[in-house]
Amino acid sequence: MKNSSCLFLALISLLLIEVHPILAQGQSKTVDPDSPVVSFGPTPKEALLLGEKDAGRLVIIDPETLEVVARIPAGGNLHELATDGRYVYIGSNLPGITVVDAIAQKRVDPIDISAFGNRHAITFAGNHLYIGHENNRLISRYDPASKTFDEVIGLPGGSHMLIVTPDENRIFTASSNGQLISIIDRVTNDRGRENFVFHNFPGDTRMEGMALSPDGTEFWVLHMHEKKLSIINVSEMKLVDTISFEGD
Repeated sequence: MKNSSCLFLALISLLLIEVHPILAQGQSKTVDPDSPVVSFGPTPKEALLLGEKDAGRLVIIDPETLEVVARIPAGGNLHELATDGRYVYIGSNLPGITVVDAIAQKRVDPIDISAFGNRHAITFAGNHLYIGHENNRLISRYDPASKTFDEVIGLPGGSHMLIVTPDENRIFTASSNGQLISIIDRVTNDRGRENFVFHNFPGDTRMEGMALSPDGTEFWVLHMHEKKLSIINVSEMKLVDTISFEGD
């Protein structure tokens, strides 16, 4: 990822996607995370959430008017952002996971992840926040209702990126340090005990993109160093094609 300002866009109740710095304004210097929130009005029922990487602010935008509603200091080097529809979970240079109440427009208590190591990937699915700890090859699952971690999954490779299905029964991840792509199924055995089944595929030392087709039948992973895309048939758990490309 380039060092220039990088923004993250999320429709508060629907999705999270990474976007280019289309709203960067000049040179963005990191603001003091304890500086005041700048608010221009209440958060709308549906809002765009945008993370200013270098400035270290969460920006709330009204998607109807495209006007900025609030700018909330959240720590420099914003890198990941996920939401459950009200709370926004952010990876930054502040300890743990920074949490912002988008309705109240303020930071609340962060999530302590020191037991699992530094995070990279963050995503929200079902009723849980999933956090990828790439260096320690773990995925932790946080329950915001109880404010506890209720699950930790060990991985054969790390978790540089992360997709979890809404029912939380399937996890897609790709590592850089482990050079693996993994699809993990949550299954229940005859005794009612949950287990995880791993399907692993060869990866790269820099995997910087993943996408799941809308019908869930194909999983695409981008290998930056090898300059190729892996296409996996999810129902067959089979690598069906690779596409080479030129450029960055």
